Amino acid sequence: MTRSGPDQRGWSPMPVRHHRRPSGTLLGLLGVGSILCCLPVALGVPIRLASHEVARRVGVVPMLVLLFAALWAGGVAYRRWREWTHRRVLRWGEGAGWSPVIGRTIWPWTSGQFRPDRVRVAYALTRDLGGYPVTVGEVAWTHDGLAGADRVEGRGHFAILRLPRPYPTTAVQRRRTIAAARAGEDEFVRRYRIILRDTDLADRLVAPALHAAHVTGLVPPWTVIGDELYTVVTDRRPLTPRRVAQRVDELLRIADLLGLGERA
Repeated sequence: MTRSGPDQRGWSPMPVRHHRRPSGTLLGLLGVGSILCCLPVALGVPIRLASHEVARRVGVVPMLVLLFAALWAGGVAYRRWREWTHRRVLRWGEGAGWSPVIGRTIWPWTSGQFRPDRVRVAYALTRDLGGYPVTVGEVAWTHDGLAGADRVEGRGHFAILRLPRPYPTTAVQRRRTIAAARAGEDEFVRRYRIILRDTDLADRLVAPALHAAHVTGLVPPWTVIGDELYTVVTDRRPLTPRRVAQRVDELLRIADLLGLGERA
């Protein structure tokens, strides 16, 4: 596939946000650890004093009611804010050539066994890019319902590319437990694992450019199932037009590195 590169679309490649604690010196870690240990104690005293004062003035039961009401109002505000971001992206999509995905229940990661109690797609947009359908959306999962995700449960963005033909199931997944680095160790092997159902794509998975793209964060973990290549990026932030562009750019870069865009 001849991909419209980031310069042609006006998008700049950005490393995938891993949401993992960055490495630092031992002194820095000790300092951060000390602050985190002392913070609950430092905040606990004024919070307890304020709670006792409120309870003394209005009573324990009214205080608990006020606390519950505040938590409920916060939850409602958060849901309304996410709904507003969804509508904003959908409005942007209408003017950018995207269409909302309506009624789809079978996704590549479900393998025909959709579990609505474990995986939930909040919404998705789709369009053709150079003759290849691309879909981007928000997803949440629990109980390890999303195969290949780097967390048992979470929320994130997904992107799907319809390929010219089906391939055996193949994936590069981030290891959930990463061992300490050792001298001379292959960084790709340390951070990622390869899953193969067949050797059809095996020779493409050893490409240095593909390994470097994963290690440097230019592409997220990915999976090929049938005629669909998809990625999932763990991210609690809602989609925005900029993040849609980033997810698409990552997806097309993987297809290029694997050579999956050529028509059979």
